[in-house]
Parts: sequence; structure tokens; C-alpha cells
Amino acid sequence: ETTTEEWDRVFNVNVRGCFFGIRAVVPAMQKAGAGSIINISSIYGLIGAPGATAYQASKGAVRLMAKSCAVDLAPFKIRVNSVHPGVIDTPMTKDLLTQPEFRSAAVAMTLTGRPARPDEVSQAVLFLASDESSYVVGAVLVAWYGSVDPDHLGEAPPMKGGWRRGREEPASDEEHEASAADADPDIADGDL
Repeated sequence: ETTTEEWDRVFNVNVRGCFFGIRAVVPAMQKAGAGSIINISSIYGLIGAPGATAYQASKGAVRLMAKSCAVDLAPFKIRVNSVHPGVIDTPMTKDLLTQPEFRSAAVAMTLTGRPARPDEVSQAVLFLASDESSYVVGAVLVAWYGSVDPDHLGEAPPMKGGWRRGREEPASDEEHEASAADADPDIADGDL
């Protein structure tokens, strides 16, 4: 039941957003001689669940984009990794977490019996951004207090379109490029 417009919107935010972000920072990192890029994916980029094919496919694309960019950018000493959190208690998930069926299933998948807090996931990101992870390239860091074996997850919670709520329309290519150029006037137009 996902419309083409919904599919495009999710991919524009999740996949194109990462692409534009990477494209914007690579020239500055090349000039600096090193860097660390961290794509935020999701546990749903590793497993399937009913009700959110576009979201899950986009998060899988984010994971593979990080791996591909890790290969392309390693010669420049730019590390690219992805973080895959489970359900985090944020304004984006507020509607989902108030749905008893979703909350119950999401909590049942964790060993802590609760969704993650944003600060718990940010520590994983901080590690990947730091020199402490200088030899970590192309990694999939699962920031989730649950089973890491997808064959033993049980039934993932149904998403019922909750990931589509509350998002603004993504910026156009021109807006992204203008924003990137404002951040670094030396950014050239084109792919990585």
C-alpha cells in the first residue's frame, strides 16, 4: 500500500540525505588528510518487519552506502561506518511508542525492557567519530540492547506507517548543493 510518493519521500530523506551529507564533507576531509563519516541507519536496515518496506529498504541502502563509501574513501584516510539503533525514545517515535502493540513488541525485543535513550546511541556515534576507532572502517555498529542474531529476534513490531509522520519535505538537489557550497565554497558539483 506504499505509494510511489511515500517511497520517494522516505528515500529522499534517508538515502539522498546521507549521500548529500557525504558529498558535502569529503572535500574538506580530503584537504584535512583524514576524517570519519557515520551514517545513521537502523536495526530495520538489518532485519525486516511488517508495515514499513520503504523505511527498511532505505535504511538497508544507508548501510550499503556506508560500506561502499568506506572502500572508495579509505585511500584518503576517511573512515565510513554506520550505526544501527533499535527503537529510540524520541519525538519521531512518540506516536509509535504510544501504540500498545508496537511498544509491547519493541520492548519484548530488547534485553533492557525499554526503548533506548538518545544519549545511549550517541555514545556509539562518539566512539566512531573518535580516534579510538581509528582502525574501524566499513563497520555496522548495532546500538541496540537486544539480540544481534536476526534469526533469533522473534517477530519484529509492526510499524503501521509511524515513520512517515512528522517529517518535513526533503530539500531539493539545488538546496542541498547551495547549503553544501555555503559550508565549503570549494565543494565541486558531482559524485564522490
